[in-house]
Amino acid sequence: MVHLVSLVTVDVTEKELIQQCEKQVEKKCSAPDWRYYQHGEEIRPPDDTAAILIEVSVASAQVRLFHFGTAVTFVKTIAPLQFNLHTVIVPWEQGLGFVCYGVNDNKQSAKICKIGIVRVA
Repeated sequence: MVHLVSLVTVDVTEKELIQQCEKQVEKKCSAPDWRYYQHGEEIRPPDDTAAILIEVSVASAQVRLFHFGTAVTFVKTIAPLQFNLHTVIVPWEQGLGFVCYGVNDNKQSAKICKIGIVRVA
């Protein structure tokens, strides 16, 4: 089962995020490689991923976690209403991947996912 840790982003430094990540995964972690992902992008992080950090705001899209094995299995959704204004740390497990789901109601623009991939240092 995927374990989530939620942190308030206000006054949290990258160093504090790394320390919290190391505490959760019990491994030395690198600085997060922050990227923006668009609606529908399916991402399978590299094997040396320790965790992903999901920055959640009102403007964020949903991030859906899946296990990609012999069959694709839905695991969990990280949604803005659940974790608003937080950074969610997801300790990574082999076979996990994520998809950004971010269509706005007004269809004029798509919401994005800001995700930092943290590798084992």
